[in-house]
Amino acid sequence: MPDLSPYADILASIRAEWNQAERTIKDAELAINEPIQPSILELRYAGRRLIEALEKLATGGEQEDICKLLNDAYFNCLRARHDAIDAASAGFIITINSVPEYLGYDPVLKAFPDFPELLLKLTKLSDLIADSRSDRENRDKIYHSIEQGEFPKILELYKKFKSSEPLMEKLAGQQRSTTRRNDIFGWGGIIIGVVGLGVGIYSLGWNWIH
Repeated sequence: MPDLSPYADILASIRAEWNQAERTIKDAELAINEPIQPSILELRYAGRRLIEALEKLATGGEQEDICKLLNDAYFNCLRARHDAIDAASAGFIITINSVPEYLGYDPVLKAFPDFPELLLKLTKLSDLIADSRSDRENRDKIYHSIEQGEFPKILELYKKFKSSEPLMEKLAGQQRSTTRRNDIFGWGGIIIGVVGLGVGIYSLGWNWIH
């Protein structure tokens, strides 16, 4: 059996990153209710690199080539985590922008008072992701800080936001009913007023003629 001891550290790192990637991907998928295809592909690529590295190891390949393949697998796992955060962030922003547009801000704020906080955190998250694009050297550190800091908080707030949607819809429906009722009463009052005015004018005219 080939000796794996020279690669023990990098294999341990790959395992840790793979486990973390799967957790982040699952959290993101459950939050936005759809698979994160870019992340899934990155883990597939990582698996392929591992198989290629093991094949080279079994057939006496160069250590340098084996290490390169293992390093590629490690970075595939990192990219899988990044892609999961990116996809979740995009999904969160689409939802929290579309729901108030559809239901109105008043029902949203009544049902979920933390909406401004969630919006602010997502804005900061988007800024950090944008920063990572222009700062490639520190990209991994930026995503690590996101994953360990704001991302779990945003996930919790977003879950509460989603669980509040039935109440938002109920409040929006009540608001629409109240608005329609007020409109009906308002138009009714106008019509009665116009009729009353007409009757008054008619009466004055009739009295004047007679």
